[in-house]
Amino acid sequence: QGEADYDLVGIALARPELRPMLATTRNESDGDLIKDRLGYVTDKRGHDEIWLGSLGPSLVEVPLITPQDFGSDGTLMLSSPAFSPGGDRIAFLRNGAKPRQPLRIWTSAIVNGQTSGQPTLLVRRDYEALQGAPSWSPDGTRIAYAEWKDDRWRLMKIQVGSDRPVQLRDDGVPNAAPRWSPKGDLITWETEAGVMLVPPDEPARAIQTEQGVFPDDAWLVHSWSPDGSRIYAITRSQSHQLSLIELSGHEFKRMKVLAHLGSA
Repeated sequence: QGEADYDLVGIALARPELRPMLATTRNESDGDLIKDRLGYVTDKRGHDEIWLGSLGPSLVEVPLITPQDFGSDGTLMLSSPAFSPGGDRIAFLRNGAKPRQPLRIWTSAIVNGQTSGQPTLLVRRDYEALQGAPSWSPDGTRIAYAEWKDDRWRLMKIQVGSDRPVQLRDDGVPNAAPRWSPKGDLITWETEAGVMLVPPDEPARAIQTEQGVFPDDAWLVHSWSPDGSRIYAITRSQSHQLSLIELSGHEFKRMKVLAHLGSA
């Protein structure tokens, strides 16, 4: 009987090679970096929890979000931690057991490396949709996310605290993971036609990026450079080869292969 063992790895862009960041006999996944800290999901205590670790010679770890934060409402899964740019808020996914709920986005305040107050649903409780992949705007006031509703994957945005989501597009691929640019002017969105760059206030002006080494490459994971001038992505070809690519230039049409990472 097989058993999963997820580990966190990093890739240094100057010398692209995979290096372990956190690897134990338990699962560590969904890493998100904020300054000198690493948030991630682990089941080291037998159930999903979101932990925070300080990067350095020794990793100092503390639990950040646990099932106990939700009282008697059982937690089936925690995933996708995303820190606000200032590091004072965290958004994450959770689905509850009592009552049974699809994956929903919650937020919590962070003070001195610990959550403060009770977690809060991003969208009202009676809003029926599966949510995924929260990504903060650079000013920390809005969140972009993916939503599965009415048999479509939709790109949504919401003003934190408003409880009123706005649809930007409805053509996503399963489990699309939008990422808000540090400049605030674009949100990435994965579609069957390729990855689109969507202006959050003028979605009709979306442009399509280069896809990868081959036109049919799938993006497995991607991120923006801190200044928003480049996009980095790990792509997978139809022959299951992995590549690390960089997009830059006008409308991000200049593509550079930084490394071939071998077979998936």
